[in-house]
Amino acid sequence: MILAVVGLNLLKAQSVVINEKLLAQLTKNQTVRLASNSAILSSYEKQKKLYDDINLKIAQIVAIQNFIYNNLTNVQVGIKQGKQLYYLSKTFIQIGQNATEVVSLTVTHPEYAVLLNRFYIAATTELLSMKSELTENILREDADFLMDPYDRQLVIQKLSVKAQMINGYLICIRLRLK
Repeated sequence: MILAVVGLNLLKAQSVVINEKLLAQLTKNQTVRLASNSAILSSYEKQKKLYDDINLKIAQIVAIQNFIYNNLTNVQVGIKQGKQLYYLSKTFIQIGQNATEVVSLTVTHPEYAVLLNRFYIAATTELLSMKSELTENILREDADFLMDPYDRQLVIQKLSVKAQMINGYLICIRLRLK
C-alpha cells in the first residue's frame, strides 16, 4: 500500500502544465534571436567582403607605387649616368687636345720621340679598347640588350678612371716637353 501511495504521488508530480503566454513569448524571443543572428552574419559577410576588397586595392596601390618608384629610380640613374658620359666625353676631348699638343711638341723635340713612342702606342691601344667597350656595352641600343644600371655604372667609372689617367699622363708629358 505504501507503494501505491508513493506511486500516486509520483504521478501527480509528473503532471504537465502549459503556460500559453510563456510559450508565445519564448517563440517570439527565439524568432527575434534567429533574425538577429542572421542580421549579424549578413553584416559580418558584408564587412568581410569590404575588407577583402580594401586589401586587394591596397595590394594594387603598393604594386603601382613600386612600379613608379622603380621607374623613377631608373630615370634618376639614367640622368646620373648621362652626366657621367658627358664628362667622359669632355675628358676624351681633353685627351685629343693634349695628345695633339704632345705630338707637336715631340716633333719639335725629336730626341724624346723614341722614349715616348711606347707610351703613344699603349695610350692609342687603350683608347681604342675604351671606345669599343663604350660603344658595345654602354651606348648599345639593341632591343634585346638591357644592361643593369649597376653594371653600367661600374663600366662608366672604369672608363672614366682610365681616361683621366691617360689625360694625366699626357699633361705630365706636355709639361716636361715644354
